[in-house]
Amino acid sequence: MPFEKGNSEGRKFQKGQSGNPKGRRKSIYTVLKKKGFQKDDVRKAFLELLHYDKIELEELISRNKGKSVEQIEKEDSAVPSLYTTVARSLLKAEAKGEMRYIDKLVEQVIGKSHQTIETKTEVVEISASEEELKAKLAKIEADKARLEEIKAQLNDGKAKNKS
Repeated sequence: MPFEKGNSEGRKFQKGQSGNPKGRRKSIYTVLKKKGFQKDDVRKAFLELLHYDKIELEELISRNKGKSVEQIEKEDSAVPSLYTTVARSLLKAEAKGEMRYIDKLVEQVIGKSHQTIETKTEVVEISASEEELKAKLAKIEADKARLEEIKAQLNDGKAKNKS
């Protein structure tokens, strides 16, 4: 759709071309799942690393810096690659100052918190005799008839005003 009249740019994108060709970024959980990690492994890593501070996360990443996944997995002293990946994602979120990103990571791994709401209900019994109910019904019908009369008078008044 072209811009308004007087715009020198014309179309921002070529016809049929997406404004976001790479698409939405994959979540860290999706990336780790594609690498073969199970949900329980990812959950365990997140739960453990959420207790680390920034310096501890940076140290954890530096122990595996420059090593391939195969090298990391062979060394007993090395931190698992899953922990390194999770630590990087937490530091990235912290550097950008995006708490909603961290919230989303926590929701993906742990799940949303549940809220319990207590409610109280009272049952009120209404009892009326048949005669009382008939009297109320008769009153309602009389009111309804009166409203119909008023409505008819208003319509007659409008008709007279138009002529």
